[in-house]
Amino acid sequence: VYDEPIYDIATSSARMAAPSQDRLFDNEESGIKVYPNPTHDYLTLQYQVSEQYHSQWYIVYDMNGRELIKKNLMAKSGEQLVNLSMLQSDIYSISLYADGELIATKRFTVIK
Repeated sequence: VYDEPIYDIATSSARMAAPSQDRLFDNEESGIKVYPNPTHDYLTLQYQVSEQYHSQWYIVYDMNGRELIKKNLMAKSGEQLVNLSMLQSDIYSISLYADGELIATKRFTVIK
């Protein structure tokens, strides 16, 4: 019999989970990872863009394609804590852009 514990989502769920410690983007110059997924109130966006780009930002969309959150990123790589406390339970996507070009998109689930 398979037995796996089920834990409640804590108030600040982004601080409790961490990505695997393998290479960030497996020989790619640009990309994103998001965790934890599913999440409750915060999402950690781990990102990297190629040195050729000058400006980078992320946008959170609902499943109808509506832009909900847009933030500029100052560094070419790093981690950004994304506040999702105003979002309802649903599936969303987060996209990384650099110089107007879509770099990567990931889906995530918010559970309230």
